Amino acid sequence: MDCSRALVAGGKRHAAVYGILCAALFAAMLVFPAPCLAGAREGLTLCGDVIVPSLFPMLALSTFLIDAGFARVLGSALERPVRALFGLPGGAAAALALGLIGGYPVGASACAGLHRTGELNKDDAERLLAFCVNSSPAFVIGAVGAGLLGSPGAGCLIYAAHILSSLAIGLFMRAGHGKSAAMPGGAPRSVKAAGGPQPAEAFVGSVVSAASGIVNICAFVVFFSALSALLTGSGALAYPALVLGLNEKALEAPVRALLEVSNGCAAIAAVTPYGLPAISVCLSWSGLSVMCQAGSMVRSEGLSIKRYVLCRIPHMLLSAALTLILMKLFPAAVPAFSAHAAKLVPASHGAPASAALMIICSLMLMSMLSV
Repeated sequence: MDCSRALVAGGKRHAAVYGILCAALFAAMLVFPAPCLAGAREGLTLCGDVIVPSLFPMLALSTFLIDAGFARVLGSALERPVRALFGLPGGAAAALALGLIGGYPVGASACAGLHRTGELNKDDAERLLAFCVNSSPAFVIGAVGAGLLGSPGAGCLIYAAHILSSLAIGLFMRAGHGKSAAMPGGAPRSVKAAGGPQPAEAFVGSVVSAASGIVNICAFVVFFSALSALLTGSGALAYPALVLGLNEKALEAPVRALLEVSNGCAAIAAVTPYGLPAISVCLSWSGLSVMCQAGSMVRSEGLSIKRYVLCRIPHMLLSAALTLILMKLFPAAVPAFSAHAAKLVPASHGAPASAALMIICSLMLMSMLSV
């Protein structure tokens, strides 16, 4: 009885704290509407220019490949090396590959798909999630390297450190795990279900799922962009900066990086053109926005992002150390002097991705009309 009362009291205290924080945030939005609106507008621009054209086709493709059985085919070919390196079934190779090239939420979506089809059990899926959610080469090399730092070579250097750190995390998590347990029943659910969905059905389902996922992603990006702009544009950081003896601009960069990775990279690049290790740390942390995106992708499968969040700390340390080492090995890739604007602008509009987006949307509409 005492324990239940304590739980109820604790829940009420938490609800009260959340209520106070939300009320304070709501009041700040009313008092300082300009930075909040500017941040939301910047988030919408980021979604329209970068996130939707590049991520939506990748989300649809990753879901389709897994639901259509591609992960099972790839897994049979890569079973031995994937098990030897990471202690995971061969099907995990599909999520790992998609996470390395597709961008942050694509890896999480692939993990959820592998668990849904029965290729991975819960423990394996959560372990894979810890190191397969990575930034895409298009974002790091194109937007960050070429766009922010004025050096694609610097983007390549940062991306190499980012990926090597993720693979190291995967090797580290292999320790302490024996042979991966099979799914209950002895066969993946997709195999039992009469061979899984037909290609047309899997395609339609993948596009619908990707559409839902991209809405969630954009919602988090807009919210955290608005929150970041509100904190930095309302003067809320002036007092903490004064207490810490820092310039307010210097405190703005870590706050933005804490919340949203794109704004964080832009803020770091604006403060110093030599912040490659700091940008590596920002990309490794990924921001609360990406963590929420990953959580929304795996929530329906009952998967937890706890391991992914905990692994951000060693990933940040490893990526910063590797970036410093690579800067020594490849000094020509380090930008000499370039104080770029604090706005993240993609190196190109991504015409192939935009074309793929239009084709997928057209096919989805045609399939809906034929139902």
